[in-house]
Amino acid sequence: MIGLLLAGGCASRKCFTISAEMAGLQAGDTLLFTQCRASDYTVLATDTLIAVRSGGFDYVSRPIEDLGMFILSYCPAHAEPLVYCHRGRRFYTGPGERLTFDGTTEYYPAMRIRGGMYDDPRLQRIFFLEDSLAIESNRAYRKLFAARQRGDQDSVSYYVDRYLEVNSRSEYRDLLRQFVASADDSPYAAAEYLETLHRVSLDEAQERYGRFTPEVRQSSFGRELERMLGILRNIEPGNTPSEFTVKTYDGRTIRLSDYRGKYLLLYHWGYCPGTAWVHPLLLNLYERFHKGGFEVLGFTNLDMDQLPDEWEEMEDFRPVRNHPWPTVHTTDPANAFIKEDYYFCGVPILMLIGPDGRTLLRGFTEQYKPLKELLKERIGE
Repeated sequence: MIGLLLAGGCASRKCFTISAEMAGLQAGDTLLFTQCRASDYTVLATDTLIAVRSGGFDYVSRPIEDLGMFILSYCPAHAEPLVYCHRGRRFYTGPGERLTFDGTTEYYPAMRIRGGMYDDPRLQRIFFLEDSLAIESNRAYRKLFAARQRGDQDSVSYYVDRYLEVNSRSEYRDLLRQFVASADDSPYAAAEYLETLHRVSLDEAQERYGRFTPEVRQSSFGRELERMLGILRNIEPGNTPSEFTVKTYDGRTIRLSDYRGKYLLLYHWGYCPGTAWVHPLLLNLYERFHKGGFEVLGFTNLDMDQLPDEWEEMEDFRPVRNHPWPTVHTTDPANAFIKEDYYFCGVPILMLIGPDGRTLLRGFTEQYKPLKELLKERIGE
């Protein structure tokens, strides 16, 4: 739902409310509240708020049935938006909860939140570190962005290192990991665990799900985790994934079973540094091993006929424009199921299916080397 929501009451207890002090906010600025699924950030609904006062806002949500994950995005009405390395201020809340936000438009992804699960004393150090890192990483990212705009490569290198250093600090990640692994009674732990599923095994996920309290398992986050166990089971290395039928961008119909007897790489890619790095390497593997039975089926949400012209001028992305394997648009309604059934939760994802139909490996760019070694061993030069 997209609507204009102004300050006001909500008789239904299914709403949540936010009272915010936001320095720099001007009357007329736009705030978007996007509800997303915690496991893969699929957009479920979006509400629009036009600020009616400077320095803060009051928001009454549409009715919701259970706990949910939301992302607050900010767009000024009379100025160019600042550059952020975060998509917005992510938060969790449920029906009837009252939250307070406190922060600035300059670093709104780090706004302090009070109310609901944000009052859990076990989480206060984690929230403090998360917000501090958000401010520092956005500050470094802006300087990196400005250096790129100037063409100042020395400064770009410096601020890349600075950005990576900020985001490599371990205290926040260690504390969050410990909380998520041990807080069996916390819906916050369940929500955060959903974001780790791309790097845990099915056995690990099942064990963690089983330790959550019945109340957490019955929440929306718990039910989502239970649903995801079925999806992980479908794509787990060693298992046989479900059959699918998809339509390529040039109109062909392709089935997974068409590749039985081959080594098939499902390659989910997009506009990101990981794609720029791995794509030329996959082209090389295709050239070396295709005659021996290695196939690639690409998946992307990018329109192959409308890739940015500047990619021709960017050496890293030039190979992405042309490749010999079929490409499937995940935005095509006929293909919409594949992103969810095969858990395409990021880019680039590499998933190799063997001649017998079983998954041999799956992951992000760290799977390139195992993929290469497996093809060398089983197909040979």
